Amino acid sequence: MHKRAYLGLEEALVGVRAMMRAADERPGRPIAVAVVDPRGALICFSANAEVNTALARQNAIKKAFT
Repeated sequence: MHKRAYLGLEEALVGVRAMMRAADERPGRPIAVAVVDPRGALICFSANAEVNTALARQNAIKKAFT
């Protein structure tokens, strides 16, 4: 049987925080970041205040899964 490593919340938060810091270096370009597991279930999500959260969340999850 194959064993697959999964990201936990702590690892996902490290990645999300890094992406949000990088986005802060480029003001005026709001982003939404999602981390999902291999099945597409959301682990962690964050977005800038300027983002339409409902739409950005949906799109970020789809991109993360793809």
